[in-house]
Amino acid sequence: MKKLFFTTLILLLGTVSFPQVFEFSEKVNDAGGNAAFVKLQNQPVANKQLQLLLIRELLPSKLQQQIEIKAVRNYEDKAGYTHFFYNFYFKGTEILNADYVLHCRDGRIVSANGSLPVADYSTIKTVFSADMNTVIPAVLKRTLLRQQALKLNMQDLSVVNQGMFLLYLNGTVKMVARAEVKAKGRPVHDVFLLDAQTGEIVSEGSNICTYDHPAAA
Repeated sequence: MKKLFFTTLILLLGTVSFPQVFEFSEKVNDAGGNAAFVKLQNQPVANKQLQLLLIRELLPSKLQQQIEIKAVRNYEDKAGYTHFFYNFYFKGTEILNADYVLHCRDGRIVSANGSLPVADYSTIKTVFSADMNTVIPAVLKRTLLRQQALKLNMQDLSVVNQGMFLLYLNGTVKMVARAEVKAKGRPVHDVFLLDAQTGEIVSEGSNICTYDHPAAA
């Protein structure tokens, strides 16, 4: 009888709808209908558990059990707000173009904004199969082409900070490798995303700012 009682109690608890922890006085969605900005009416305590719970609640329902959320950094500004930055991961691999920031003051969550993951990542193969012996020279040659004015040689360049990421692009999830190319003593910092299966360049750009090189000042 006692066993039956506890079994019934557990089943009943499983059907209980707990009150929503977060109430929003303002909510702005992006083009895909996901929360790009929220302002909290009840301003809950800014402990880590509630911060993670808030972000998970904002995720699309299909992703709430898929996605890992990790704190990456925080800082306090001159106005007294502390900003907590979070990245998103699937099976330990970071998702690009997706992050969220919580803005807190006096130990309370005031607002949050950012870009949420939108794709179903459960079908992606988190494996790199491209031939790096072919990929890296192609990336270096591309940098030489991009930086023709500097008259660089292949031996001037090095590939640094390689890592694996997930990228949602044109309706498709891709596993990509990030390759950053630098040249010692020269204003070069090119960034490439490479398709993990084919090695093809998916996107490219530069991280050069005026403080990257004295000559640029």
